[in-house]
Amino acid sequence: MKTMTTADWVEQALSENDEALKLLEPLRSNYSLPYTLISYAQENMQKISKHELLFATMALTFQKEGLRLLTEPWDSNFKEVVKHLTTALGYLIFAVGKYAPERESLSAAFRLVNEEEPQLETAMNAIKIADETLNRIIHRVVKTLSKGVFEMPRRILTHYISD
Repeated sequence: MKTMTTADWVEQALSENDEALKLLEPLRSNYSLPYTLISYAQENMQKISKHELLFATMALTFQKEGLRLLTEPWDSNFKEVVKHLTTALGYLIFAVGKYAPERESLSAAFRLVNEEEPQLETAMNAIKIADETLNRIIHRVVKTLSKGVFEMPRRILTHYISD
């Protein structure tokens, strides 16, 4: 069996998003926020090969928020859309998993991808897992930055204060 790469996971997520966007097509002309967010997620997924971490986390964020909007309040008319979006979110969690690996999140992502009939609870769980994954990535990136990266150089700061 072939080991899945980030590109493979992203390709799977793109496929699921394509299906969801087809189902959401009637909302496109209304400038629907869920449709727009899922479209942004799609655009970012297509750019992942250029700057993997940046576009993967942006895609994960847009995907998560688009799914959140379709679940609050829950409308069973979007059940099939939610299935595709939940599965795509699982694939995206796999794609970014190497930046903040955690066995529980990857196991949960596996369950999301294999869920036959996702319900509201499944979608809410997917959103929670995506939030946790993004938080771990942010924590890990900030932790690896050297001290003082966000501080203004002293020379510049004193120049503006003395004027």
